[in-house]
Amino acid sequence: MKNIINLALSLVILFIVRREIMSQTNNNPKLAEKKIDISIQQKSFHEILGELATKKKIPIGVQVTEEEEPIQCKDVIDFKLQNVGINEIMSILISQCSAYTWSIENEVVNVFPINKEKSILDVSLAKIKVGNKSSEEIVDLIFNSKEVISELQSEHLKRDTTVAFPRNVQSNLKTYSFKIKDKDLRYVLNYLIRNTENKYWVYYKLDSKKDWISLRIF
Repeated sequence: MKNIINLALSLVILFIVRREIMSQTNNNPKLAEKKIDISIQQKSFHEILGELATKKKIPIGVQVTEEEEPIQCKDVIDFKLQNVGINEIMSILISQCSAYTWSIENEVVNVFPINKEKSILDVSLAKIKVGNKSSEEIVDLIFNSKEVISELQSEHLKRDTTVAFPRNVQSNLKTYSFKIKDKDLRYVLNYLIRNTENKYWVYYKLDSKKDWISLRIF
Protein backbone atom coordinates (compact mmCIF):
# COMPACT_ATOMS: atom_id res chain seq x y z
CA MET A 1 0.00 0.00 0.00
CA LYS A 2 2.83 2.38 0.90
CA ASN A 3 4.49 1.76 -2.49
CA ILE A 4 1.21 2.49 -4.30
CA ILE A 5 0.79 5.76 -2.38
CA ASN A 6 4.40 6.76 -3.21
CA LEU A 7 3.81 5.93 -6.86
CA ALA A 8 0.61 7.95 -6.91
CA LEU A 9 2.36 10.93 -5.32
CA SER A 10 5.19 10.64 -7.84
CA LEU A 11 2.72 10.65 -10.73
CA VAL A 12 0.94 13.70 -9.34
CA ILE A 13 4.25 15.56 -8.96
CA LEU A 14 5.29 14.53 -12.50
CA PHE A 15 1.96 15.80 -13.87
CA ILE A 16 2.36 19.15 -12.09
CA VAL A 17 5.96 19.57 -13.30
CA ARG A 18 5.01 18.62 -16.87
CA ARG A 19 2.09 21.05 -16.84
CA GLU A 20 4.40 23.82 -15.61
CA ILE A 21 6.94 23.08 -18.32
CA MET A 22 4.22 23.08 -20.98
CA SER A 23 2.90 26.37 -19.64
CA GLN A 24 6.33 27.97 -19.81
CA THR A 25 6.84 26.62 -23.33
CA ASN A 26 3.53 28.00 -24.51
CA ASN A 27 4.32 31.41 -23.00
CA ASN A 28 7.75 31.44 -24.64
CA PRO A 29 7.40 29.46 -27.89
CA LYS A 30 10.35 28.28 -29.88
CA LEU A 31 11.32 30.38 -32.87
CA ALA A 32 9.82 27.96 -35.39
CA GLU A 33 6.46 28.18 -33.57
CA LYS A 34 6.45 31.93 -32.97
CA LYS A 35 3.68 33.93 -34.67
CA ILE A 36 3.92 37.62 -35.57
CA ASP A 37 2.09 40.33 -37.50
CA ILE A 38 4.16 42.06 -40.15
CA SER A 39 3.55 44.85 -42.64
CA ILE A 40 6.19 45.55 -45.30
CA GLN A 41 6.12 48.46 -47.69
CA GLN A 42 8.64 49.04 -50.46
CA LYS A 43 11.52 47.07 -48.95
CA SER A 44 14.09 44.75 -50.52
CA PHE A 45 15.19 41.29 -49.38
CA HIS A 46 18.03 42.46 -47.12
CA GLU A 47 16.02 45.38 -45.75
CA ILE A 48 13.21 43.04 -44.72
CA LEU A 49 15.64 40.73 -42.93
CA GLY A 50 17.02 43.71 -41.04
CA GLU A 51 13.52 44.85 -40.09
CA LEU A 52 12.56 41.38 -38.87
CA ALA A 53 15.60 41.40 -36.60
CA THR A 54 15.57 44.95 -35.29
CA LYS A 55 11.81 45.58 -35.07
CA LYS A 56 10.32 42.12 -34.56
CA LYS A 57 13.27 40.89 -32.47
CA ILE A 58 13.76 37.77 -34.57
CA PRO A 59 17.46 36.82 -34.24
CA ILE A 60 18.90 36.58 -37.74
CA GLY A 61 22.39 35.90 -39.09
CA VAL A 62 23.20 36.52 -42.76
CA GLN A 63 26.12 35.35 -44.88
CA VAL A 64 25.96 37.49 -48.00
CA THR A 65 26.87 35.62 -51.17
CA GLU A 66 30.11 36.46 -52.93
CA GLU A 67 28.38 35.96 -56.29
CA GLU A 68 26.29 38.64 -57.97
CA GLU A 69 22.77 38.48 -56.60
CA PRO A 70 19.82 38.21 -59.01
CA ILE A 71 18.30 41.61 -59.71
CA GLN A 72 15.10 40.47 -57.97
CA CYS A 73 16.98 40.55 -54.64
CA LYS A 74 17.10 44.33 -54.94
CA ASP A 75 13.47 44.70 -55.98
CA VAL A 76 11.18 46.22 -53.35
CA ILE A 77 8.01 44.39 -52.36
CA ASP A 78 4.89 44.93 -50.24
CA PHE A 79 3.03 42.46 -48.08
CA LYS A 80 0.94 42.43 -44.94
CA LEU A 81 0.49 39.27 -42.89
CA GLN A 82 -1.08 38.50 -39.53
CA ASN A 83 -0.32 35.69 -37.13
CA VAL A 84 2.26 34.06 -39.40
CA GLY A 85 5.32 32.00 -38.58
CA ILE A 86 8.92 32.31 -39.68
CA ASN A 87 8.49 29.59 -42.29
CA GLU A 88 5.81 31.52 -44.15
CA ILE A 89 7.79 34.78 -44.06
CA MET A 90 11.04 33.18 -45.17
CA SER A 91 9.28 31.33 -47.99
CA ILE A 92 8.17 34.69 -49.38
CA LEU A 93 11.65 36.16 -49.06
CA ILE A 94 13.50 33.22 -50.57
CA SER A 95 11.09 33.19 -53.52
CA GLN A 96 12.10 36.84 -54.01
CA CYS A 97 15.85 36.20 -53.75
CA SER A 98 16.77 32.71 -54.96
CA ALA A 99 20.49 33.15 -54.26
CA TYR A 100 19.85 32.13 -50.64
CA THR A 101 18.44 29.41 -48.47
CA TRP A 102 17.83 29.37 -44.73
CA SER A 103 17.54 27.27 -41.60
CA ILE A 104 17.01 27.72 -37.89
CA GLU A 105 20.18 26.98 -35.93
CA ASN A 106 20.14 27.23 -32.14
CA GLU A 107 17.01 29.40 -32.22
CA VAL A 108 18.50 31.79 -34.78
CA VAL A 109 17.43 32.21 -38.40
CA ASN A 110 20.54 31.67 -40.52
CA VAL A 111 20.43 32.91 -44.13
CA PHE A 112 23.25 31.78 -46.40
CA PRO A 113 24.11 31.20 -50.08
CA ILE A 114 22.20 28.32 -51.66
CA ASN A 115 25.54 27.18 -53.09
CA LYS A 116 27.83 26.80 -50.09
CA GLU A 117 30.69 29.30 -49.96
CA LYS A 118 33.75 28.98 -47.76
CA SER A 119 34.16 31.75 -45.19
CA ILE A 120 35.62 32.54 -41.79
CA LEU A 121 32.22 31.65 -40.34
CA ASP A 122 33.31 28.01 -40.59
CA VAL A 123 36.48 28.56 -38.55
CA SER A 124 36.48 26.50 -35.36
CA LEU A 125 37.47 28.37 -32.20
CA ALA A 126 39.09 26.30 -29.44
CA LYS A 127 37.92 28.76 -26.78
CA ILE A 128 36.51 32.24 -26.59
CA LYS A 129 36.26 33.87 -23.19
CA VAL A 130 34.40 37.18 -22.96
CA GLY A 131 34.43 39.34 -19.85
CA ASN A 132 32.36 42.53 -19.64
CA LYS A 133 32.68 43.49 -23.29
CA SER A 134 30.30 45.25 -25.67
CA SER A 135 29.20 43.54 -28.88
CA GLU A 136 31.68 45.57 -30.95
CA GLU A 137 34.45 44.60 -28.55
CA ILE A 138 33.43 40.95 -28.80
CA VAL A 139 33.77 41.13 -32.59
CA ASP A 140 37.24 42.64 -32.10
CA LEU A 141 38.09 39.77 -29.75
CA ILE A 142 36.97 37.23 -32.33
CA PHE A 143 39.16 38.78 -35.03
CA ASN A 144 42.12 38.75 -32.63
CA SER A 145 41.77 35.01 -32.03
CA LYS A 146 44.64 32.95 -33.40
CA GLU A 147 42.28 30.77 -35.46
CA VAL A 148 40.68 33.70 -37.29
CA ILE A 149 44.03 35.45 -37.78
CA SER A 150 45.42 32.26 -39.31
CA GLU A 151 42.44 31.90 -41.64
CA LEU A 152 42.65 35.51 -42.82
CA GLN A 153 46.35 35.13 -43.53
CA SER A 154 45.95 31.85 -45.41
CA GLU A 155 43.14 33.26 -47.56
CA HIS A 156 44.87 36.66 -48.00
CA LEU A 157 41.93 38.52 -46.53
CA LYS A 158 41.74 41.75 -44.55
CA ARG A 159 39.12 42.98 -42.14
CA ASP A 160 37.14 46.13 -42.81
CA THR A 161 37.09 48.03 -39.51
CA THR A 162 34.53 50.68 -40.48
CA VAL A 163 32.08 50.83 -37.57
CA ALA A 164 28.31 51.15 -37.74
CA PHE A 165 28.18 53.88 -35.11
CA PRO A 166 30.67 56.33 -33.53
CA ARG A 167 33.17 54.91 -31.09
CA ASN A 168 32.38 57.63 -28.56
CA VAL A 169 28.97 56.08 -27.82
CA GLN A 170 30.38 52.67 -26.99
CA SER A 171 30.83 53.54 -23.32
CA ASN A 172 27.02 53.55 -23.01
CA LEU A 173 26.60 50.09 -24.54
CA LYS A 174 25.74 47.01 -22.51
CA THR A 175 28.52 44.56 -21.80
CA TYR A 176 28.39 40.77 -21.72
CA SER A 177 30.34 37.83 -20.32
CA PHE A 178 30.40 34.23 -21.54
CA LYS A 179 32.71 31.36 -22.42
CA ILE A 180 32.39 29.00 -25.39
CA LYS A 181 34.62 26.06 -26.32
CA ASP A 182 35.15 24.14 -29.55
CA LYS A 183 32.51 25.87 -31.68
CA ASP A 184 32.69 27.56 -35.06
CA LEU A 185 32.38 31.29 -35.52
CA ARG A 186 28.83 31.03 -36.83
CA TYR A 187 27.78 29.33 -33.58
CA VAL A 188 29.41 32.10 -31.52
CA LEU A 189 27.62 34.81 -33.49
CA ASN A 190 24.30 32.99 -33.14
CA TYR A 191 24.89 32.70 -29.40
CA LEU A 192 25.63 36.41 -29.20
CA ILE A 193 22.43 37.60 -30.90
CA ARG A 194 20.34 35.03 -29.05
CA ASN A 195 21.54 36.13 -25.64
CA THR A 196 22.04 39.89 -26.00
CA GLU A 197 20.10 42.94 -27.14
CA ASN A 198 21.66 42.55 -30.59
CA LYS A 199 19.46 40.58 -32.98
CA TYR A 200 21.27 40.73 -36.31
CA TRP A 201 24.67 39.76 -37.65
CA VAL A 202 25.81 40.04 -41.26
CA TYR A 203 29.00 38.84 -42.94
CA TYR A 204 30.04 40.00 -46.41
CA LYS A 205 32.90 40.84 -48.73
CA LEU A 206 33.23 44.42 -49.87
CA ASP A 207 32.13 45.04 -53.47
CA SER A 208 35.00 47.41 -54.11
CA LYS A 209 37.69 45.23 -52.51
CA LYS A 210 37.04 41.50 -52.71
CA ASP A 211 39.95 40.71 -50.41
CA TRP A 212 38.28 42.70 -47.60
CA ILE A 213 35.59 41.21 -45.38
CA SER A 214 33.18 42.77 -42.93
CA LEU A 215 31.27 41.39 -39.96
CA ARG A 216 28.61 43.55 -38.30
CA ILE A 217 26.42 43.09 -35.24
CA PHE A 218 23.26 45.16 -34.76
